[in-house]
Amino acid sequence: MKKVTFTLALTLLSIHEINAQPTINNAELFEIGEIISIQECDTAGIEEGNSGANQVWDFTRLIPISSPITAKILSPEMVNFDALYPNADRVEKWSNGKYVITSNNVHSSRLEAFIDSVTGINIDYTSPMLFAKRPITYLDTYSENFKTDYSFSGYDFKGVGTVEIKADGYGTLTLPNGTFNNVLRVKMHQVEWDTLIQFGSITKFETFTYLWFDVQHSAALLKVNYVHSDIQSKSVSYLVNQMVGMEDAGSSMDFQVFPNPSDGKVYIKTTAKVSYQIFGMDGSLISAGKISNESKEISMMKYPSGVYYVRVTDELGNITTQTLILS
Repeated sequence: MKKVTFTLALTLLSIHEINAQPTINNAELFEIGEIISIQECDTAGIEEGNSGANQVWDFTRLIPISSPITAKILSPEMVNFDALYPNADRVEKWSNGKYVITSNNVHSSRLEAFIDSVTGINIDYTSPMLFAKRPITYLDTYSENFKTDYSFSGYDFKGVGTVEIKADGYGTLTLPNGTFNNVLRVKMHQVEWDTLIQFGSITKFETFTYLWFDVQHSAALLKVNYVHSDIQSKSVSYLVNQMVGMEDAGSSMDFQVFPNPSDGKVYIKTTAKVSYQIFGMDGSLISAGKISNESKEISMMKYPSGVYYVRVTDELGNITTQTLILS
């Protein structure tokens, strides 16, 4: 009887540990040099699920709608944004032409500006918007006001808004690329009123964003986003990979990876003596070697389509990285 009771106690303890209430200390706190890859997915039939303690969120049926997109975490100086945004200390440079400019400290992150180089939208947050608090645990709630200023298609807009951040659940999250225990879900509710200056008309935007974090990653494991306005929109994406220390955008090293995207035959061209490494989306080393003032052909025919990373190191130890897409 004592043995049965002891075994039952261990089982209950194990379940409790799997669903322990997490505290996240590094949510959205990226280091210069990190590379983040996310997979955008079809939103049909996808909902954020329940809030509360000891939840199980199953998103294994997410369906990708394109190749993964990547962000390089840079300093503002690396992309000549330091004069425009003197308070910013991080820039997320996304492969789809978007830039997210932020200011960060150990306790919080705020949005300074958003730029979409494809559509031409450039939003300045004249009062930066809070989007992350640290540390954060279940039921923690924070709120702040923010202001925006932007122009689009010849029209000028000014916005005022409020944002509330609440950790509304924790539990287990299952994605197409794995299961994650002790995950904290953070709900961000953003309400903004934009005034069209030329006409004085006001449009209300309301955004609900759900983000799932664990202690191993500073990037969100999953993001579900709803925008309610004159036009409704929804987006879903999950983290494919977060690589640390892979990028030194300040390096003057001259090398090229082509063609990019590639069907499997890849060339690395350099004017210096370098060593190279190619990593998969999961951080695994796929290929490595040395090149000296030449082009080197590398076959990747046997590898699946997706995002890869080519890291090159010169004789002085300078490191730079390029993203490679296999089609």
